[in-house]
Amino acid sequence: MAHLPSNPFPSLTLPSTSGTPVSPSTLSGLSILFPTSSERTTTSFRSAADRLLSNGVSHVFGVAAASSSPSAQQQVKESLGLPFQLLSDEKGELKQALGGFEGTLAVEDGVVVQVWEGEGAGAEELLGWLEGRVGREGLSTRAEADMLENMTGR
Repeated sequence: MAHLPSNPFPSLTLPSTSGTPVSPSTLSGLSILFPTSSERTTTSFRSAADRLLSNGVSHVFGVAAASSSPSAQQQVKESLGLPFQLLSDEKGELKQALGGFEGTLAVEDGVVVQVWEGEGAGAEELLGWLEGRVGREGLSTRAEADMLENMTGR
């Protein structure tokens, strides 16, 4: 959805499988939230969890659709051996706050920076985005450093 990137993530608190509610809009760093409606997508994130974290992701959360209680999500987490928490949008508040959006979100310091619609991005697609993002940041940083050096040399 074109209107989500660059906008603040909704200020909501969702129950998690850790037992502690999570407010993604208040988390520091890069958070990934993906739909758990597909076991294939969920297990792709399980397999790539370490690589996501080593590529700059601070938090990974699976988000269950409405009608999925935190206790049901705990069973899914245990049965699939997931190394990350699952959040429950049992009342559909997140989906409503996102204007009906269902997919994967990258949220950095409370701001939506990237979206993948539908079933969302698999972990490999997300890793590709992260690698491209890091490269662009590196170029930007070098250009800024060169500009600063030129300005101070005048």
